[in-house]
Amino acid sequence: MAERSDFSFLDEAEATCRLAMDPAATGIDLCLILERDALLPAVESIDAAGFFIEDVAVLDVAEGYQARYHFRRFDTKGRIELRVTAPHDDPHIPSIANIFQGAEWHERESMDFYGVTFDGNPNPARLLLPEDATIKPLEKDEKSRKSYLDLMPEFTIVECAEGHPIEELAAKRQAEREEAERKAAEEAKKAEEEAKKAAEEEAAKQSEEAGEAG
Repeated sequence: MAERSDFSFLDEAEATCRLAMDPAATGIDLCLILERDALLPAVESIDAAGFFIEDVAVLDVAEGYQARYHFRRFDTKGRIELRVTAPHDDPHIPSIANIFQGAEWHERESMDFYGVTFDGNPNPARLLLPEDATIKPLEKDEKSRKSYLDLMPEFTIVECAEGHPIEELAAKRQAEREEAERKAAEEAKKAEEEAKKAAEEEAAKQSEEAGEAG
């Protein structure tokens, strides 16, 4: 059985947030949230560690266009996710196609569908749409956009920049879990008390009936 990948080579990556994920639930072991200028150094480290790229996907969220990159190795278990967000009014992200050639068409697809420019892509021609296309088929209107925080699966914070929205989200989820546990405990106690009361009433009734019969 393949061993799990060692991700310690990314300890020095300039991530604004470093999250441990549940691979059984998400298929991801480590998620790094990066600023745009930290993307290429992180990807170079991933390449040097023998990982290959699986895909590049973009989501149109309230914060901007969020690009998500997934990497893994053939000989070990474990998957890395990088997330980089470009504001809607500055839709530029560095291309990683000069490091991972397979990223080229993924980036071009996102250019077609969202209008994001991957600066430095060696072949920025249209992939699926005609060259004169002006539409962005997967771009959402402002009212339809959700925050990426609303779409985050469960995670454990390894490290986060002070004041990062992920910290607030983690605190909110923890408070919700504690409130749910409190309510569950109250309901369990109430059910136990009701069952005890019902048992006492039934015992009293049976005792009364036995007395009348005697």
